[in-house]
Amino acid sequence: MASQNRNPEIRKDTVNNRWVIFSPARARRPSDFKSKSNTANPSNNPSENCPFCLGREHDCAPEIFRVPENPSSRWRIRVIQNLYPALSREIEPSSSVHGESPSPASTGNVAISGFGFHDVVIESPVHSVRLEDLDPVGIGVVLLAYKKRIDQLRCHDSIKYIQVETSKKSNIASELSFGGLISCGKVSLISVAQVNRSALPIASPWFVTSTCIWAARLNMRESVKLVPYRSFKLPKLALAFMTSAMIASEYIKILQDFEVFKNHGASAGASMSHSHSQIMALPVVPPTVSARLHSMKEHFDQTGRCSLCDIRSDDLLIDESAHFISIVPFAATFPFEIWIIPLDHSSHFHDIDSEKAADLGGLLKLMLRKMSLQLNNPPFNFMIHSTPFQGTCSQLPYAHWFLQIVPQLTVVAGFEMGTGCQINPVFPEDAAKVLREVCIPS
Repeated sequence: MASQNRNPEIRKDTVNNRWVIFSPARARRPSDFKSKSNTANPSNNPSENCPFCLGREHDCAPEIFRVPENPSSRWRIRVIQNLYPALSREIEPSSSVHGESPSPASTGNVAISGFGFHDVVIESPVHSVRLEDLDPVGIGVVLLAYKKRIDQLRCHDSIKYIQVETSKKSNIASELSFGGLISCGKVSLISVAQVNRSALPIASPWFVTSTCIWAARLNMRESVKLVPYRSFKLPKLALAFMTSAMIASEYIKILQDFEVFKNHGASAGASMSHSHSQIMALPVVPPTVSARLHSMKEHFDQTGRCSLCDIRSDDLLIDESAHFISIVPFAATFPFEIWIIPLDHSSHFHDIDSEKAADLGGLLKLMLRKMSLQLNNPPFNFMIHSTPFQGTCSQLPYAHWFLQIVPQLTVVAGFEMGTGCQINPVFPEDAAKVLREVCIPS
């Protein structure tokens, strides 16, 4: 049944514990849904000043490692420090707040030092090569580079959460970088795009911390201005803010978790056209992550089953490989949103091995190509949602990692910001059918 012939529905996302309104009256036919801002792949016009290109390594921030490791070989992937980091690895992590041990009774605003890691993964030495242009094994090598860096970062007792993200051309990626964090709560580390290096006034309760641009959402009524990144001055000591309700559980250790993310396109938050991803390691577990884990645990307590192990539906399925499935989730927050989920229960992305990385690479490549062909090469974000580090506990029966791909096709407006309830004009079953039927040219 086509979306426009259906009545509106309100569906609950039991993984993230939020409601989504499906309003087909606001949509065209699902097969006609296209991005209005075809990026036309600006990567095909390499800049001779691009610091990510082969031969310009000296223009980048310090290198962490490369693949292959042999410095005399031509590199395929480089992992480097972010030149304009949101968090600083140079300062001491906080184990207390203003010299006092945190407690649930703490009131008012609370500040800790902005210790953390913000890295960049350059996915190819060639400017025009996008992630989806690599073969499955090549994409798998990129995924294994994420794994290697995560394994390095989780050795720090002070890391609680790490995010890996990729975005392609978008104005604001704030709600995606930490899984929709902007609408959820008390402490929000969110990514806001540079807008063509020009000043942009925004009335917002955000504290701008870097040109990437990251912000902590505060309880304040001030306007901030995004300034050209060349002139933006990072504070020597960045501060992360959180409310007292979160403090007691967050400071047993300082760094325990990660987020991997990729922004593709300017309107998705990518400030560089050269294909790359980012990794952030945080000293706090973002509230959206906590809410997701709580919701998944609640499902497990009620049913005895993992919510993502239970999620398979033929109507929602796009494709599958030996180890993964790709679906449009039952309560997709965004039109044509895609989740890639391990078939075997797994709590942590960093447990992936070489075989599964190549398998995931093949399915990820297929999804990115289908999305590009069907939706007119849209800006997109993808994020890897894993489980916070919890000491020696390797697997949690209710926690299951997944990769989320979000094409930038709609605009988040006042209703969504005010309620945290998204409006999606395309029913997931229709989006999945359209994507299933996309034929990839040989």
